[in-house]
Amino acid sequence: MKVNRFIEDFKRTLVNLHKEGNGLLELQTAYGVSSSALGYWLRQYSEVNHPSGYFML
Repeated sequence: MKVNRFIEDFKRTLVNLHKEGNGLLELQTAYGVSSSALGYWLRQYSEVNHPSGYFML
């Protein structure tokens, strides 16, 4: 089984494209990434405003 390794800049680009309104399936198909990888990157690189006032990455 082949394991793809993607550089951080590529991951952040896909996260930003998703934030701009591109769909998950569209990004997966266009860039050849798995749904699990893309979901992980979204959780990893997205800021979430927590009710306690802290930002979680």
